[in-house]
Amino acid sequence: MGKRKLTGEQIKECIDLYNSGKTCKQIAEVYGVFDSSINRMLRRQGITLRPHYVPKCKLTHEEYQNCIDEYLTGLSIIDISKKLNISAGKVRYVITKEEIARGRHETTTCNPTKEERDECINLYKLGISMRKIEHGIGISRNSIRKLLTDEGLYQPPEITRYSQDDHFFDNIDTEAKSYFFGLLYADGCNKMNVNIIGISLQDSDKYILEMFRDELKSNRPVLLNKLKETHPTWNDHYELRVTSEHMCEVLNNYGMVPRKSLIKKFPEVILNSSEDIIRHFIRGYFCGNGSLTIKRDTESGTFAIFSTENMCIEINNCFKKYINIYNCSIYKVNNIFWLTTSRRENLQSIYNWLYKESNFFIVRKKEKFEKFNWLEK
Repeated sequence: MGKRKLTGEQIKECIDLYNSGKTCKQIAEVYGVFDSSINRMLRRQGITLRPHYVPKCKLTHEEYQNCIDEYLTGLSIIDISKKLNISAGKVRYVITKEEIARGRHETTTCNPTKEERDECINLYKLGISMRKIEHGIGISRNSIRKLLTDEGLYQPPEITRYSQDDHFFDNIDTEAKSYFFGLLYADGCNKMNVNIIGISLQDSDKYILEMFRDELKSNRPVLLNKLKETHPTWNDHYELRVTSEHMCEVLNNYGMVPRKSLIKKFPEVILNSSEDIIRHFIRGYFCGNGSLTIKRDTESGTFAIFSTENMCIEINNCFKKYINIYNCSIYKVNNIFWLTTSRRENLQSIYNWLYKESNFFIVRKKEKFEKFNWLEK
């Protein structure tokens, strides 16, 4: 059906057909228009529309419409029931099915009558939610909640107050701060619009998130994201989220900006620090955005970090400066740059440098290094 405009004569015919009992859908089919167009046209012509369906409660059209009209004047379902001599259940059926909404300030009352209070209690005992009771009877949800609490039927949930050290990253001068900044820089996100720092790791790495939470002195939970339920080949993930406007601002100033994947640069705050702070940061970054592949003979393998060109160049410069590795390769795959090396002596040097006297790391990656038969631990 395409858009078309009804003539004055056709509009009169539509009104006659509707008054004769035809539905908007049936009329629309006759004139080749959408039923919503017929519905809108009838309303503009001042025609009172019939209910969209015949309710199971067997009310007459007049009773059905009276329920709606009285409800819109502000009467509660109980008052409408008494006034029209119709059961409250039938009135509620009409209001619910028609999805009639009244303005909050016009419909709700903070001083319910005894009958309304009794009705609230009875409905809640039947398993009806406070939201539905509010819309059905016209009593504010706060009043319903207070009433049910006073009656001992509702126990308000305890509000958990989460906390953390909002200034944890203000000065990156310890192994923990540097490592977890590197991990966040690789695998975390900074949602500045909602003041949330978040990071998600596969289920086997949950302990790292718990260590990070402990370093933050936080009581926040590490939450399970059950990805296997919808994607059987995926691993479940655990996620830690921290809400802190100050921490978001600090990390943003360091370069951990929203949607950073293709634009991030090696943080100046790390580059201008000591060798230990730099290697802890790179180890954290490797845990988030790095890999080590080992061949079956456990004699050879490849170390790789995936990132932007700037990150790969600066990490390579650190390898040159601190462990005398000059032959790493940097190449581009699609929009991602790879920093790689497969030389045995390079792998040994990187292992020694990254993990020397270190307390924070993803165990499975460290153990992968240690599978090399020739590695000196």
